[in-house]
Amino acid sequence: MCDAEPVATLESIVRDSVAGEGPSLNTLVEYAHAQAVALPEAFDKVVAEIGQRHRTGALTFGDADQAINALWVLMTRTSIIPDLAFLIFDAFDQGEYDHHDGLDPVQAYTVPGLNSALGD
Repeated sequence: MCDAEPVATLESIVRDSVAGEGPSLNTLVEYAHAQAVALPEAFDKVVAEIGQRHRTGALTFGDADQAINALWVLMTRTSIIPDLAFLIFDAFDQGEYDHHDGLDPVQAYTVPGLNSALGD
């Protein structure tokens, strides 16, 4: 009996993304296959999980933003950018810079963007 490589899990993909490495396309394809979903839905699931972890405080803005950016690179390379993943990416992107309105960009833009994308 040979040892099979472990199947990519949501946890391993999130961990790699937070580390800034991001998953490989093969890893995302493997995850999609294991979940019996198409690649766009796999992207949505991973990005939504990262957004939800930030909302609950399990990931800091910096870690979640880094993870989303790592996945964004892969999405743009494949030209697969599902609507939900884009909304969540945009929410984090809005939190990255000062909007010159005197507001904390994470609280003023990222949090409401995530709430809108993921449901209150």
